[in-house]
Amino acid sequence: MGIPPTEFLLYYAGGLFVLILVLFWRRPRGGMRLRFGTGRRSTDYKNMMLRGRLSPDMVPPRMRDGERNINVIFNFNGESWDAYEVFGLPAGSGLSTVEVAYHECLERVDESSRPFLHAAFKAIQESLS
Repeated sequence: MGIPPTEFLLYYAGGLFVLILVLFWRRPRGGMRLRFGTGRRSTDYKNMMLRGRLSPDMVPPRMRDGERNINVIFNFNGESWDAYEVFGLPAGSGLSTVEVAYHECLERVDESSRPFLHAAFKAIQESLS
């Protein structure tokens, strides 16, 4: 005749209980795990300078000491700007490269934009000194 209704409900309830346990089982949270030693490695500027591949002018001052390079953020008219991005340069470019880009930008813009470019250039100069 088949399975009696009471046993069918018991099997059905047991299967539903196992399904709920599987779906809502929480693993203990261990926080964020940092993976040291994976990913990109930082460039060894000191060894590259010693081997003659780079001149000291090509390496930003912060990188000469082994610190990680950061962008230069400055405020102008109540807004924050990335100074290197204003000139279209990669972050950490040397001062000579920034000066060339600054003068090129001064030639292309009108008088009302010059204070903005000057503020960006001053921010980079202060961060490199």
